[in-house]
Amino acid sequence: MPLREENIVTLMLEGNEQGLRLLYRNYNEAIYGIIHHIVKSEQHAEEVLNDVFLKFYNGIKSYDPLKGRLFTWMARIARNAAIDKIRTLDYKSSRSAVGDISVQLNAPAQDVSVDHLGLAAVLKGLDFNQKRMIEMIYLMGYTHQECADELNMPLGTVKTNVRRGILKLREFLGNDLQAFISVMILILIYIIINN
Repeated sequence: MPLREENIVTLMLEGNEQGLRLLYRNYNEAIYGIIHHIVKSEQHAEEVLNDVFLKFYNGIKSYDPLKGRLFTWMARIARNAAIDKIRTLDYKSSRSAVGDISVQLNAPAQDVSVDHLGLAAVLKGLDFNQKRMIEMIYLMGYTHQECADELNMPLGTVKTNVRRGILKLREFLGNDLQAFISVMILILIYIIINN
C-alpha cells in the first residue's frame, strides 16, 4: 500500500478528521465519477458522495489492506451506494442509453494505472459487446435481463458474452480471486474513461 494511503488509513483509524479530509482531497473526483456514471444526476451524485465519505470514515475498520487497495474498497462501497440510490428513487426509467456514456475520472495514477498492470492487452482481447455488457451488469447494476432488453438482444446471448468476457479476464489473472475483483474494478474504470 502506498505510504500516502497508509497514512490516511492510520489517521482515520485514530479518529482523526484530517484523515477524512486527505481521503476526500485525494479521491473525491474518482469516487464522484463512479457515482455520477451510475446515477446520472449531479444532485444525486453529490448526495451519494457525501454519504459514502461518511461510510468510509465510519467503516474504515472494515478495510483490510491485505484484501485489496483502498481505492478498490472505496469504489465498491460507492458503486453499491449509487445502485441503492437508483433503486430507492426508481431511477432506472430515466437512465440514458449506454452508448451516450461519457465520464472522465481524475483518480491518482497509482490507483487507476491499467497500462502499468498490463491490462490494456487484456481489454483488447474483449470484444465491444463483452466490454459493454460487463460494464452494464457489473458497474451500472443492470440484471442480465435488463441488459438484454436495453441492447435488444436475447438473454442467452448476453449471458454467453458476459461469461466469455469474464473467462478471458480469469485466464489473464489465474485463480487469484482478489486480484480478479480488483482488476474488474480497474477495467470498468478504464472502459468508462475510454468511451
